[in-house]
Amino acid sequence: MTDSGEETEKASERSTYSARDSCKAPNQPQKLILLSLTSRCALGCVYCRGSERPYDRLGAGSHRGDFPRERWDWLISVCRRYASPNLLLTGGEPLQYPELADLLERLALEDIPVRIHSNGVHAEWNRLLKRIDRMADRRLGVTLSLELVDELQQRLRCSSLPLALVEELAARDLNLQLKVVLHNELLPWVEVLPEVLREWRSRGVSSVRFQTLAPAGQAALARLRLDRSCLRLVDTLSELDIAYPDLAGLVRNSPEHWRLLRALLTNSLPAERASIEACQVARTLLFMNSSGEEMTCRSLWQRPEGVPCSEFFDETCSGFQS
Repeated sequence: MTDSGEETEKASERSTYSARDSCKAPNQPQKLILLSLTSRCALGCVYCRGSERPYDRLGAGSHRGDFPRERWDWLISVCRRYASPNLLLTGGEPLQYPELADLLERLALEDIPVRIHSNGVHAEWNRLLKRIDRMADRRLGVTLSLELVDELQQRLRCSSLPLALVEELAARDLNLQLKVVLHNELLPWVEVLPEVLREWRSRGVSSVRFQTLAPAGQAALARLRLDRSCLRLVDTLSELDIAYPDLAGLVRNSPEHWRLLRALLTNSLPAERASIEACQVARTLLFMNSSGEEMTCRSLWQRPEGVPCSEFFDETCSGFQS
């Protein structure tokens, strides 16, 4: 394969959605719409927005009920506002939304790229896969929110890793990603992270996105919070592409993300003011709760309007950096 071909393949692996996504309009950022279909979830993950004490307004708003079927046309109209929309269906656990399969079929007919963000352990997956197999043309991806190793999965997410589902999804070529919460209990595994990530890639995972833990004042989360002792973990992940060429392109976090996270942990954020002010999250992400309330990153976490982002940049902000 030529160098050009390798770069193209890496770019495809880093893409949040399939290679068939529509092109962006000139000077318009790609829009990712995160819709919370329901607050219901069967797991007891210590840091989940679907718990009784959701850490942000997206989860809190979702306690009003499931996203109503009569709002589907409105949802499609929201997606149509943008030249390159992508829709992430989250929760709670989206597979507890009783009309998920019907909604996926409707979105496929509308040619809207969709990604399901799931914990991967819900029994409804078997039935959903059968419905997906019958869809003639699907623009569908799956993000599984998991721990990297089973010991942490059982301790923090109260379940075992759904490896059988991973195999089923990979066999269907559904652009499978992992979202892994970045916390300090990953430190004991820092030496074997390359081997762990190789194993996930061998199972068909196209990319891994590390999202910084957002404690939001909860005691159960504060004990998992990143601090200076986690710099080795951050540096290992940020240097993965260079240190291990066979893993190049697997971790989706950008160099900017790792740089800003390191600055956060070392109390050197003022030096990164320009980068923080240039953040595009508010333009590229649109959050919607199950009632259809639209929010940006500022309104979602109740950030003050008119105040520069650099004055309140924290773990939550870092978690949504590119």
